[in-house]
Amino acid sequence: MHGLQPLPELRLLLRSNEPPSDSQVPTIRNEIATIREQLASLKAKRDEFHRKDDAFRQQLAAMEKQMNEAKKEASKLDEEMRAVEEHMHAHFSILSPVRHIPPEILSEIFHWTCSSQWARTVHRLKVYTAPWALTHVCRAWRHVARADAGLWSWIRIDTWDIRLSASNMSASYPLAALEAQLHLSRTVPLTVEFHVSQKKRKLATTLLQTLVLHSHRWKRFSLKITDVSLLQTLMQIRDRLDSLECLEIGGEAYAESWPLDYADLFSVAPRLREVKLSDRDLEFISPELSFPCVNLTHLRLSCNPPFFFDILRQAPNLVECEVIAWDVPTLIDPAVKLSSLRRLTALELQTTALTSAILAPNLQYLRVTGYIDDIPAFIDRSKCRLSVLKLPDIWRDTHAILPLLQLTPDLLYLELSLCNTAADGVERVLAALEVSGTSTGLCPKLESMSIVFRDNPRLDLPSYRMIESRFHSQALPGRALRRLRISSGIFQGEGWVDLTKLHLVEMQRFIDEHGAKES
Repeated sequence: MHGLQPLPELRLLLRSNEPPSDSQVPTIRNEIATIREQLASLKAKRDEFHRKDDAFRQQLAAMEKQMNEAKKEASKLDEEMRAVEEHMHAHFSILSPVRHIPPEILSEIFHWTCSSQWARTVHRLKVYTAPWALTHVCRAWRHVARADAGLWSWIRIDTWDIRLSASNMSASYPLAALEAQLHLSRTVPLTVEFHVSQKKRKLATTLLQTLVLHSHRWKRFSLKITDVSLLQTLMQIRDRLDSLECLEIGGEAYAESWPLDYADLFSVAPRLREVKLSDRDLEFISPELSFPCVNLTHLRLSCNPPFFFDILRQAPNLVECEVIAWDVPTLIDPAVKLSSLRRLTALELQTTALTSAILAPNLQYLRVTGYIDDIPAFIDRSKCRLSVLKLPDIWRDTHAILPLLQLTPDLLYLELSLCNTAADGVERVLAALEVSGTSTGLCPKLESMSIVFRDNPRLDLPSYRMIESRFHSQALPGRALRRLRISSGIFQGEGWVDLTKLHLVEMQRFIDEHGAKES
């Protein structure tokens, strides 16, 4: 028994079956009475604790009931507060400045939601994107959006994006959306982008037929197709392109050749100023394709190079030209003089044919990738005064850079992107750009410079000195270098590892060791 010790004289009897003696019986009875009193006392205490436990449980149940009632009341109060807050915000919204935005300002904001940077996500024939979604906000917004014809004047159709599923039951859905957008645009000039995949020819034909009815309103038209049978639908646009200012034609992979029967579709377009032609396989765009080239001011070509030269001969008013010219086997003579040309971008040059074919006496901007050996001769023949020179892909031919810089004393911006194989030659160029004493060196008007190093070449000491001298030149009062961008990296696998910080550390070390002023 816990906490109880038997009497010494009774221990033997408790451990055996021996009968007690007559003298032990009274002792045993007294002990039993004492134990009963203890048991009765313990039972009374237990009953008291049970009564207290029951009382506590009753109090707890009452408190839980009160707590649940309080929770319900609090929940009701929360709902009432939300309702009151909504009621208050509803009244605040009446005073909101948005309600006082003039319709013309609201319309301008709507146009920003449909700006060109979002061209791949908006202005498609989807009612959950802008400008359609703008009409779902409120009656006022719907009225402003529907009243602004210009908001609906940009139409982008890409049949790759049109899926005829449960939410888009048939071809009638994109056709209805197109017809609604044309109706809402009223008489405003249209920007139309029409990109067609091979699999949705029937749908594309239906949509194009609807667009052709409004070809007199086309201001900018982009056509990218793989199936030239769609050109039959465009026959009606002949002599109806009175508003056309920009034309873009592209052939996707495996496109058929442009039929001669449709070569003159765009030959009559009195306002045409900008043409972009791209041909992935160099077989889609026909050399016989004609444009009113005499009025062209902007030209971008990625197509058959002889075709490019034919356009140049007929486009004396070009201001900006970009060409992706692969191997050009044929030289043209005499060279075409483009007196109005200000900007020239020539990508992937492999021969001197392109730069030998043109003269640009007023050229100000030049960006070239690929073969640059003939660029100094081109600048010298043209007698132009470049202010911007970008050479973003120099793998070799660094010997041509120094003569080129010697021919560009008015240069304000220089961009060089170099690989490891070209690093040694470029360091000589950078050293030649150093300004010392009263000598202005090359390109005395240079204000901005961008140098990108690939494969982690290291700048040497003369290069750092050139940079420091350009920032703190006494020989170039008021014409010190204002902006410098140096970045470096290396391709590893499929990624570009940026090592610019490494060069910044090296530059700081040079500043610390040679006492140069921090730039």
